[in-house]
Amino acid sequence: TNLIIGTSTIDGDLTLLSGGTITDTNGSTVTVKRDLSATTDASDRAITLNDLAVDGAFTLAPDGTGAVIIVNDAGLKLAASTMGGTFSGTATNGNITQTGALAITGTTTLVTSENNATITLETSTNKFAGQVDLSTQGTSGHVSLVHGDHSEFLDFAASEVRGNLTVTTGTGGRVRQYGIITVDGTTDINADDKGQNIYFNTSENVLTGAVSMKSHWAKIQNSKALELGTIDAKGLAVTARGPVTQSGIVEAPNSSSTITAQNVAGDTKYNVTLENTLNDLKTLVVVAADNVSLKDKNAIELGASTVSRNYALTAGDAVTNSGALDIGGITTISASGQTVELNEATNNFGGEVRITGAAVTIVDEDTLVLGASTVGGAYTVTAGGAITQGLGALDITGITTITAQDSS
Repeated sequence: TNLIIGTSTIDGDLTLLSGGTITDTNGSTVTVKRDLSATTDASDRAITLNDLAVDGAFTLAPDGTGAVIIVNDAGLKLAASTMGGTFSGTATNGNITQTGALAITGTTTLVTSENNATITLETSTNKFAGQVDLSTQGTSGHVSLVHGDHSEFLDFAASEVRGNLTVTTGTGGRVRQYGIITVDGTTDINADDKGQNIYFNTSENVLTGAVSMKSHWAKIQNSKALELGTIDAKGLAVTARGPVTQSGIVEAPNSSSTITAQNVAGDTKYNVTLENTLNDLKTLVVVAADNVSLKDKNAIELGASTVSRNYALTAGDAVTNSGALDIGGITTISASGQTVELNEATNNFGGEVRITGAAVTIVDEDTLVLGASTVGGAYTVTAGGAITQGLGALDITGITTITAQDSS
C-alpha cells in the first residue's frame, strides 16, 4: 500500500515504512523537529518527499532500484543510507552534509538553492556508482566530495559549482565527465593518491580558478584560459581556449605533456607560460600556441610542436628533440652546462635560434638564423638552406661545424 503524508508537525523523530511508494501531498509541509527515516520494502518502490521541513538527519532506504527525491526547506543532513536507484537531494536554505556513509547506485543529484550554501560529503567509504550532478549558488558555494575504495569510477554529469570543487577518490576511483563542468572557484582532484586517471577532457568545461590534479594521467579541456595549480601526474594533456598559465608546480615526469592553446576554430592561438622553476616534465608537445615560455628543473624532451611566435625554454639538464619543432619566432634555449640537441630533420625555426649550453646540435629543414649563443662544447649546425647570423655574438668554446646543404 502506498503511503501519502499530508501536512504534519512531528516534535521528535519520524519513521516511515511502506510496501508501496512514500510521497507527500502537493502543497503540504511535513515538519519534523528531529530525524526522518523513510523505507520502502517491496517492488522497487520510490520515495518522493518534495515539501519537507526536517531539522535532523535523513535515513533513506528504498527497496531495490527505487528512486528517492528529497526537498528540504533547510539544510539536508544525510545519515548512512543505501539507495539502489537514483537520488535527488535539494537543500532550499542551507548546506548538504552527512553523518554516515552513502552508497548510491544510480545518478546522484545534489542541489543547494541558497547563495553560498555548500555541499560537503567527505565520509571515506562513500560510493557514488552512478553519475554525480552538482549545483550550488552564489560565489562561495563550495563542494567537497569523497568517493571511497570501490571498483566504480567517479563520473560527473553536467554540473555547476559556484565556488571551489574538491574531490578525493580511493582505489579504483578514476574520475570522468559526461557533461560540461562549471567551477567558478578552484578545482582540486586527487584520484587515488595518483593511482587513477582524471579525464576532464571530453567537454568544453568552464573552469575559472586554478586546476590542481593528483593522478596517473591528468587530462583537462577548458572553454577559456586555464590556470594550472599543482599538477602531480604521470602525464598531462591540456586544451585551453585561452592562455595557459600556472600558480603551482607542474610535474609529469614519466610520460608526455601535450598542450593546445587555441580556439575551437583553430585560427587563434594563445600564450603558454609555465615558468615555475620546479616544474618537471619528461616530454613537451605543444600542438598549437602563440608564444611559449617554459622552465623545467630537469632534462626535457621537446616533442613535435607548432608555435606561432617565440619559444623560450630554461632547463636544469639536457634538452633533446623527438619531434619536429615549427617555431615562427625566436627560439631561446638555456641549459647551462648541459647538452642541447635540436636534431629533428624537419625542424623549422622561423626566427633566430639562441642557445646556452654545452655541446649543441641544431638541424633546420631550410634557412636558419643563428642568434646570440654561448656554447661550452661543440657547436654543430645543419640546415637545408642558407645559414646566417643575427645581431648577437656566437661564443663557442669547442669545434664549430656548419653544414648548409642547399644554400642556393
